[in-house]
Amino acid sequence: MIIYGSRVYGKKDLIAYFGTCEKCGVYGPQRSYSGRRWGHVYWLPLIPMGGKLQIFHECKSCKQAHSLPFSDVESTRARFKGATDRALAALLAGRNTVDVDGQPADCVNEIGGALDILLAFGERNYIKLLVAALRQQPNCEYAHRVCEGLWAEFEGDLEFAEEHFRSALRISNRSTLPAASLVRLYMHGKKYDAAEAVLEKVLAVSEDAGLLGLQARVRTLSGDTEGAVISYEAFFRALPEAAFNKGIYKDYRKLCGKTRREPLPPESFGPQVPY
Repeated sequence: MIIYGSRVYGKKDLIAYFGTCEKCGVYGPQRSYSGRRWGHVYWLPLIPMGGKLQIFHECKSCKQAHSLPFSDVESTRARFKGATDRALAALLAGRNTVDVDGQPADCVNEIGGALDILLAFGERNYIKLLVAALRQQPNCEYAHRVCEGLWAEFEGDLEFAEEHFRSALRISNRSTLPAASLVRLYMHGKKYDAAEAVLEKVLAVSEDAGLLGLQARVRTLSGDTEGAVISYEAFFRALPEAAFNKGIYKDYRKLCGKTRREPLPPESFGPQVPY
């Protein structure tokens, strides 16, 4: 039998951290590095396949990762740092939103969404300085708590991360980021009742469709099949394009089978658009 395939060789600039895998949902060690993909026979690299890549968020559990042409790394790094700098400047000036392509965007969401990418691209010191800057501003306590929690999560200190996310929720539920982050931690610890309690409290005042999808996942893991089906259908009504995602709809269809009910067709939730 001939063993062949492809893999990344010549790994350099390895960065290790912790995170929740977007592919398998497991929280655990992740890493980032640069390298080049080669076709191999018996694990001997023989055929180069494209140029140099930046691999990031490689999950130790499922081995899946994201990749980016190495030539795009600097422009991507600059884009995320620029967005973070603008959001930070707005927070320090006492504003909660920042202009993004002509639309107001929540500053904390902008920063939180950029931190894991910047970490994967080696900006550990930049993140530490950002968290320190927020820590020194009394009017930025909410943002500080969220970012400190994300930093603790990257470092693998889940107890400290939970403390900060809970503090952020006590201060404000303006952004759903700390709620989603706290639920992820509870899911990792199999504390499904605690995760459900957080979601119910935040969903009572929020229209964030993503939280409904997260609730469906929590209920699936906890064994609440009927509740998971209800959450999936609410999720699809709020975000119709999600029903056309094959992986998401497959999970919903399986749950319907377990409850002996006919799954609603994707088009019943709305028109198909890119997800």
